[in-house]
Amino acid sequence: MISVYRKKEILNYHIVYGYGAKKIRTEMLKAGKKPASRGVIRRFINTYEHILKTQGLKAADSYYSKEEEFHTPQRERTKLDAKARQYIEDCLEENKRKIAEGNRKQCMDLQRVWEILCKDMGYTFCYSTVTAYARSYVSRQVPKKSKECYIRQYHPAGEECQFDWGDVKLKIGSRAVTVRMAVFTLPHSNYRKAYLFIREHTLAFKESHRDYFHDIGRIPQRMVYDNMKVAVKSFVGTEKEPTEALLDLSSFYGFEYRFCNARSGNEKGNVEESVKVVRKEVFSVCDKFSSLQDAQEYLNKGCERLNGKGKSLATEDIVRLAEEDFAAMKPWKDDIACFMLEERQVDKYGVITVEKLFYSVPDSLVGKTVHVRIYTNKIEVIHNGQVVAEHDKTGRGEWHILLEHYLHTLSYKPGALKNAEALRQAPEGIRRVFFGCFLNAPRDFIELLFFAKGKGIVYNDIVEAYDSLKRSHVSNIDLRLIKDKLLPQEEKSSAVIIQMSQSSEEIELQAEKGLKTLTGIMNLQATTYGTK
Repeated sequence: MISVYRKKEILNYHIVYGYGAKKIRTEMLKAGKKPASRGVIRRFINTYEHILKTQGLKAADSYYSKEEEFHTPQRERTKLDAKARQYIEDCLEENKRKIAEGNRKQCMDLQRVWEILCKDMGYTFCYSTVTAYARSYVSRQVPKKSKECYIRQYHPAGEECQFDWGDVKLKIGSRAVTVRMAVFTLPHSNYRKAYLFIREHTLAFKESHRDYFHDIGRIPQRMVYDNMKVAVKSFVGTEKEPTEALLDLSSFYGFEYRFCNARSGNEKGNVEESVKVVRKEVFSVCDKFSSLQDAQEYLNKGCERLNGKGKSLATEDIVRLAEEDFAAMKPWKDDIACFMLEERQVDKYGVITVEKLFYSVPDSLVGKTVHVRIYTNKIEVIHNGQVVAEHDKTGRGEWHILLEHYLHTLSYKPGALKNAEALRQAPEGIRRVFFGCFLNAPRDFIELLFFAKGKGIVYNDIVEAYDSLKRSHVSNIDLRLIKDKLLPQEEKSSAVIIQMSQSSEEIELQAEKGLKTLTGIMNLQATTYGTK
């Protein structure tokens, strides 16, 4: 099809210069332009001249700017005769009957219809012939509906907040994961906030609301949801029954809630668009992070950047409109509790199982019962009212083991350290320290970790001390050198004084013992000579 621009270009040669079809084609070739065929050019000229003579200049100008229309003639399907058409229609009607009776799974698909027509009935047409006729038959049975008209809405400040979920594909550490993003949007200002979770479940639903209300310090009058399972428990006729989680949130924070109609995402169009905008604007630049927390911090900065600018007339001043939203909302007072408390038995490997994941606890708790606070992205292990372990949640079927949880056991089983899973999961720097100078002295390495734990020294300090000694070209790095490097200067001075005082006492004791021994020898000799 020839564009309007090329049509104008062709007619311009004729109107301005009076060129015919052959001359116009020649001039276009000289100018390096792609010409049309002489027949097409001649048709343009003849049509223009005919309209100009019969209808006048105004009608000719209208034709000059009108896009060309090409009408393809409707051709009859020569191979698809009445018998084949009737068979296809009968199969479609039979499928409709089976669906009405609840037997959808045994409907005959069009592939099978085509095979029967060709193999059993002797036809030779292709599969697309059957599908094309089936589409036309179905469209004739269903009356055409007029297109839906949408009514643009005005959103008063602070009245509504829309919520929705979205998927984000990230690389956390060395693993590619698909995380769920909870997105909140204030339609009056288009102010956006988003939060990342491993899975979409009730805890994530409640925690996302808690974090959002806490961050903005305000509570909207109404929250808007679609028919997500974490918000809608069941349908009773046309009424929708909310989940316990939504009722808890509504009662605690004092907001109303509203559900959209089925398959009507336009009823919360602001947040539907926000999911796409946040995902594209934030994670199109960077999608690799060391942890989910790092990804969340990056997302927070991205949302701050989006909330500081507008991309259309409707969002040209998000900051000012957001202030209007916040001024019209109720103040936030407190956070709702968002965790599940469960009991777990610590097995012989010193781990507990939570959601098909294995988490380590201190080895002194083997065989005991502990309480576990299960959050969306982490767990806390509690024993006797104290948090004894904390782990981030990632994938499924994995072991999350911390080396410091097994120091007591390794103190009398030092040989097990070399191939321990706890050492394999330890930070790379700690593994480098062990294999660099403690491979043949695992007991010293365990003593070093006990020493660091007692002094409140973190792993990074141990690695830095080891690297500092390596940079100083110190040979035979051992436990004493690393401990001396880790001690503060004042403790080193105290240690030297104590060591010196201990040395003086030892010298005095040795001298006293030597003097007593010498006196005894002299007395023995005098007695012997006096007897003789």
